[in-house]
Amino acid sequence: MSRYLPLLPLFIVLFSAQSHAESPQITLSEVEQVLNESGGRLQRLLDETLKTDLEALDISWQMEEPVYEFSEQNILLDEGCDSTTILKQIQGVLTLRDSSDAVLELVTLAEPATLSFTLNTDLDAIGKVKQDWGVFGFGSCTRYAEYGFNFVADGEAVVGLDIIITPQIEFVDEGIKYTPTFSVQTRIEHISYNIDVDDDAFASLVREEIDSAIQPFLDQAVMDDFSAQLEQRLQQSVIRTWGDEYIVIQLPELDKQRINELVVRFEQEYERYVEDEFYLQNNLAELYYVLLSGDDELWDNLLNNSAICELSENLMVEMPSEPLYRQSGVECLPVDEAGLSIAGSYFSDAACQQVVNYKPQSLSEYCAEIADLALPDPDRSPVQLGGSLSWYQSPATRLDIGVESIAGNHRPYASRTVYKQVEGERGQCALEMRVYKRSIAATDLKPLLMLHGGSWERRRNGIVAMESQISSYTEQGFVVFAPTYRLVSETEGDPACNGAGGKQIVADINDAMNWVQEHGVEYGAAAEPVAVFGQSAGGHLALRLAVQRPEQISRMLLLYPATDFADFLGKWRMGELGEQPDGLEALQGFIGTSVDSVQLTDSAIVENSIPAMIAEQPERFPPMFVIHGSGDSLVPVSQSMRLCNALAGDPDQGPVGTLYTSVAEGYSQSFACDQRGSQLHIITAAEHMLDGCLFSLLCPAGGVESQRAVQDSLRAGRDWLVERTTAPLPAGLLREWR
Repeated sequence: MSRYLPLLPLFIVLFSAQSHAESPQITLSEVEQVLNESGGRLQRLLDETLKTDLEALDISWQMEEPVYEFSEQNILLDEGCDSTTILKQIQGVLTLRDSSDAVLELVTLAEPATLSFTLNTDLDAIGKVKQDWGVFGFGSCTRYAEYGFNFVADGEAVVGLDIIITPQIEFVDEGIKYTPTFSVQTRIEHISYNIDVDDDAFASLVREEIDSAIQPFLDQAVMDDFSAQLEQRLQQSVIRTWGDEYIVIQLPELDKQRINELVVRFEQEYERYVEDEFYLQNNLAELYYVLLSGDDELWDNLLNNSAICELSENLMVEMPSEPLYRQSGVECLPVDEAGLSIAGSYFSDAACQQVVNYKPQSLSEYCAEIADLALPDPDRSPVQLGGSLSWYQSPATRLDIGVESIAGNHRPYASRTVYKQVEGERGQCALEMRVYKRSIAATDLKPLLMLHGGSWERRRNGIVAMESQISSYTEQGFVVFAPTYRLVSETEGDPACNGAGGKQIVADINDAMNWVQEHGVEYGAAAEPVAVFGQSAGGHLALRLAVQRPEQISRMLLLYPATDFADFLGKWRMGELGEQPDGLEALQGFIGTSVDSVQLTDSAIVENSIPAMIAEQPERFPPMFVIHGSGDSLVPVSQSMRLCNALAGDPDQGPVGTLYTSVAEGYSQSFACDQRGSQLHIITAAEHMLDGCLFSLLCPAGGVESQRAVQDSLRAGRDWLVERTTAPLPAGLLREWR
């Protein structure tokens, strides 16, 4: 009996009359129309756009080709001396009927789409049967007669076929990149046929053999082979139709007003408050996509910031590193980058005298880590190994997401340890200190305490943004100490470190300073006063340090800091900031009291109204370099203006003059706040987080010239932080950028 050799020319021909030359677009008018409607998600815009492009594949069947052919010879039906029956030949075909159809079921872009086909086929088969008769005698079988006949079979077979189109989504500068992958599922839903043979006994045998001939069609191995062929044809059709394996759904550019409308719509749809500006800026395309697709799971991943994190690899730049070394015989040789892919002991110096532990960190490990910034698992992230400092290089230090490019900087090394443990009702909270330096072996470096922002509520995004800019500081000879601190919210990290009050957070920062003073030399810091850097809420905490221990701080670089709770609440109550300014809820979380009932004379307000304290004796406090955007909607620029004036002796009036109202007047203004070098740089119309420029979708600094103004101020601020300028500066306007 020969093997079945089933043919599977199930010709599904996918073609398009013309290639899809242009990428699909969602227009601004369409977005505006949906934003103005009540009810219904934006997802139908994306669904309809995508469905149009999928249907452009023009899936059809080529009617003149068989759906399935089968052929076989010499099948032994029955064997014995008295009678042997052989199916000499059988061949048949399944042919598509006109009543077959295909339906595209597209649920949302976030879910697989299904192309469901019902194939009604005609079954036609012909064959020939031969039978031999014999008799057994004297130990053998003697054949004495032979009989053969032909038969015809006809009937129908109903085949169900599902093509599952699974989306792969990427977020690119142009919009949402949609790449479909295909899988095929087939099934026989019904089969029946008649056989035209005079002899009913033979007919039953023939029916069994036809069943056997059809059976490979139901066999899993055959289906797998068929599915693979079909999937390949589908993929080829996508390339023919779209010109590539994917399409990019272009999104319209949005101004600030429409971005806010998009966020409001998100809050209405998901009943969740978008309170982290970093999410808005860093994930605008994803926010778009969540609204357009209705993909709740992606938004959960987005909030965890791990899935999107891994999509950020294309934003990383190549950076050189100071070498580590290994002993090779009598030589001390630098280890190349490939060699550093293995954790182990190395030397940090060219004489192979200083042993260090180094453990590489992959992007996926880093992304998993930032999804939960509780104390890392020692098996996953480097903390302390064998009593010696352990070093690694964070993937985030290669993220080129700042308004200043880090290309050309050296990639810093980092080490991590716990600087403080607090036992509370929720368990033990372990707070972490991250240390960064360009060369592990370097000593006598300028110490810099860097405090992340996040409205005292979050740390993930603040640390990512901070790490992406660390190399600009390690490049200028700083060893950077970046602590975590407890949070007022319940949304991130170790629950034992959440639900804190403002006093506890300030205590954490003081303990972080104590740790730097006690252990900084071990990491290569010079024994000298510490420079302090802070962004937003981190800037506020830096000022709290300056008030409590000014003699221990050399200089301060502050970006859009919250400086004056009393002034903020006073302006809000006077109606100058609107009904619900963006920073109000964060302030309330920090003071732990309702902003409606708190008195401006309460200690929680007075202790956090820094300008009034500085103005009493400005010379006691360290010099400050402050950068702020005049269009900041989270922390009003008046907060930094009052700080600068306070350094001159009066928060309400001083060196800060009239601000530009538009970039037509100038892109930036700089004011000397005192005669010790303190400065305020105001970037006209720039928003909060003006030092970021994320995913090329939104640069809070503004246009190209505004970005250059920010770059200029940041470079000036770092140079100022390094140098010990002693020459007095005249109060008033220092510089204009036009």
